[in-house]
Amino acid sequence: MARLGFDDHFSQARVFYRSLTEVEQEHVRDAYAFELAKCYEQAITERQLRALARIDADLCAFVADALGLAAPEPAEPLEDVEPSPALRMIGETWPIDGRVVAILTGDEVDAAELSAVRHAVDTAGALPLVLAPHGGLLGEIPVQHTPFTAASIEFDALVALAPSEDARVVRLVDEISRQGKAIGAVEDAGGLLDSAGVATDAPGVVVGTATEVTAGVLDALAAHRAWERVAG
Repeated sequence: MARLGFDDHFSQARVFYRSLTEVEQEHVRDAYAFELAKCYEQAITERQLRALARIDADLCAFVADALGLAAPEPAEPLEDVEPSPALRMIGETWPIDGRVVAILTGDEVDAAELSAVRHAVDTAGALPLVLAPHGGLLGEIPVQHTPFTAASIEFDALVALAPSEDARVVRLVDEISRQGKAIGAVEDAGGLLDSAGVATDAPGVVVGTATEVTAGVLDALAAHRAWERVAG
């Protein structure tokens, strides 16, 4: 790689993108296409495409196609770069401290079971947030979220201890699944996964007892995402 200078704005970006796995590159391409599609000034999108052309030709071509624009040629020839595996997330595990786990429950769920799941999540260093059909308390356990307030972007994983036919909850589970986040459901809540179109044998999905699904979700959470589920 050429020596970096103050006017070199693309070498590091090229190394980063070229170092990623295909799934991670796909996320980057999709993110650019999503964000630039919200820009209504074509001069800005064309300028950004010229920048992308200096990072990677395939990246630029994908985003240009999504925007309905022609992919520009790079202003300068692209240098060969040595990928750095250290820049990849896939294949590694990460601390789950501070990760947020939604615990879907209801009035019919045994209070001791709910308490045990909360304790297991908390002991692992993650943050358990109880999602119930109503606010207030479930026994002595406070409810942090209801279907009125829950959003998939707030959670890193989900443990379902109760079924739900609420369309908002079904949508929540569907979004969490499409985001590649870990999902666990006890047998009685398995119908919720069916309603959300989530296969019980999909990567990052655990079905079993409350103890089993909690342990499985916490284990899957260390990989950040179920990458196999969101690939392609």
